[in-house]
Amino acid sequence: MTHIYKVNNYAESGNTYDYKRQGLDVWSGHRATRDVSAPGFDYAAHDDSSYFYTYCRAYKTDDCLSGSAAYDVYVNVPKAAQAPAGFPFGSGYRCLGGAGFDSVSDLDDICVSIAPSHGNYIVQYNMDAAHHDGFGLGSRRIANPFTVPKELEGSNLNSNELPDGSWTAIAQFLFKLPPYIGRSAVNRVSWIPVPVRVTSVPPGTDNVIVEFGYDPNFNCSSRREVCIANASTIQSGSSVFSYATSDSYGGLSCASGCTVSIPALSQRVMWYQIDYRDAADQTILARQAEPVVTP
Repeated sequence: MTHIYKVNNYAESGNTYDYKRQGLDVWSGHRATRDVSAPGFDYAAHDDSSYFYTYCRAYKTDDCLSGSAAYDVYVNVPKAAQAPAGFPFGSGYRCLGGAGFDSVSDLDDICVSIAPSHGNYIVQYNMDAAHHDGFGLGSRRIANPFTVPKELEGSNLNSNELPDGSWTAIAQFLFKLPPYIGRSAVNRVSWIPVPVRVTSVPPGTDNVIVEFGYDPNFNCSSRREVCIANASTIQSGSSVFSYATSDSYGGLSCASGCTVSIPALSQRVMWYQIDYRDAADQTILARQAEPVVTP
């Protein structure tokens, strides 16, 4: 294969990558890339120009390429650039952002990192002697500033507010600050439970599952695969939700009614659909999809 590269050591500083909780920031030079991860996707069958500047993150063995392991990451980058002579942080194929070889150049370097929740955003926090905002109850994203790719990835730049707090500035740009509404009661550090109450079921129903996601195809991450909720409470670890094709899962017992708890991300438009299933886990009725705005 001509342009496919496997990325190593993208979990910086020993961080553990959680496939279902975290996304990836993937850049090549000044170009953003597109996630093509999906069950059954194989780069070997798509080694062509229509898949330039894409990436695939393996959820399980043999995802993306035959022989891959879970959490392997592959990118398709034509003319990938190696570190130029004199680069102070090693040689070969690597991320060149900063250190005098930043992403506004024509070098198609390969940069992959775990996406921080507030990375690349101007964020407002409620900080005073009385509040330690460990759960993000008083924080909110203000804007994604007009900066070159990867410049804010370290999340360690500050903007400068006017004395009256009406505007904030970064580089040559001013951003209008909306009124601060105070701290929230919603813990946005964790999954937000969105209950789906099933009060009546069609004849023959044994259990239900709920398909959900942040587009009408029920994709709840950049991976192109339907997401499934099947429990009355938020589950821990990799069981927090299931992928419809890649995971094995059962339904929530619901012969006479039940409540399914969807593990949602904050402040999204989410679509969900209830699937009523018989004792053999065959769908006997799928209710029309409904949108809801998460807290």
